[in-house]
Amino acid sequence: MPQKKNPDSLELLRGKSGRVFGQMAGFMMSLKGVPSTYNKDLQEDKEPLFDCVDTMAAALQITEGVMATLNVGRQYHYPNDTDI
Repeated sequence: MPQKKNPDSLELLRGKSGRVFGQMAGFMMSLKGVPSTYNKDLQEDKEPLFDCVDTMAAALQITEGVMATLNVGRQYHYPNDTDI
């Protein structure tokens, strides 16, 4: 869409943040009631943990590309509060 102003990569990052927070919530729930000496329940924490690490690595690469090509127009820059 030519009239679209916000880049698609930023929308993808917003979607990825929901996935990371969901994985984190599941990870915290699996660790919540585990005694310190019982490790059988900890077999299920690896998949969401590694998925979060992979997702964050990809998100950081996308963010790096966005920041490298970011161009803020002059009309959106307010030098002082009286211009708002």
